[in-house]
Amino acid sequence: MRIYELGFIMKPDLPEPDAEQALGMVRQALTDGGATIDKVDDWGKRRLAYRVRGFWHGRYVFIQYSTEDGSKLTREVERRLRVSDSIIKFMTVRIDEDLKRLKKMQERRAKRAPKLAPRPSRTPEEKPRSPGQPEAKEAAVPKAPEPATPEPPKEPEPSPPEPAKEPEPVKEPEPSLPESVKEPEPAAPEPPKEAEAKNAEAKDAETKEAEAKEAAAAPAESAEEASPTPPSAAEDSEPPPAGAGG
Repeated sequence: MRIYELGFIMKPDLPEPDAEQALGMVRQALTDGGATIDKVDDWGKRRLAYRVRGFWHGRYVFIQYSTEDGSKLTREVERRLRVSDSIIKFMTVRIDEDLKRLKKMQERRAKRAPKLAPRPSRTPEEKPRSPGQPEAKEAAVPKAPEPATPEPPKEPEPSPPEPAKEPEPVKEPEPSLPESVKEPEPAAPEPPKEAEAKNAEAKDAETKEAEAKEAAAAPAESAEEASPTPPSAAEDSEPPPAGAGG
């Protein structure tokens, strides 16, 4: 029994009924030639590696079948695919020898698997034991603490109502007096330096006034001293000289 795999590509814009009709035609040709269809794989629309008959995409279909005389049947199926307008490319490959070779490799691996048992993996903390050294006892693994059951959420205690605040009395605005009635504001006290300066100026003015008065009185006294006093009549009458007749 020989096993073949037929792969063909249909047009990407082919309607679904026409695609099913082309696939049915290929299956009918295989069954008429005495082949047994083992598997049908419809990959759907895929991109082509290069353009084929003006198309960059196509619908891939793979059919695996078994037959005794594969040469005559393969030629007949490929002749029908070649004249079909729905199919743009096809290829038939014999795969029974490849399947046998793959099966032998799998059996060989299965026999070798028990001999090559996987070694237990060492943890990074373990160290290789020297000959003659007793095996170290495994440390007891601490148990994980049990998860604590969550406590139910406490309901918030109602807060006591705040006492109502009494409204504050509204203050009446004081009546404003007219500007004419307002009392004069007291003059701000002068700073000590300005008061001292004014006192000094007043003392200077007093001294200058006293000096001016003294200067005015001095010429009058000097004039009185310079003017001679008039002799009186008694003083002016001198006695006549002796021997004068009269």
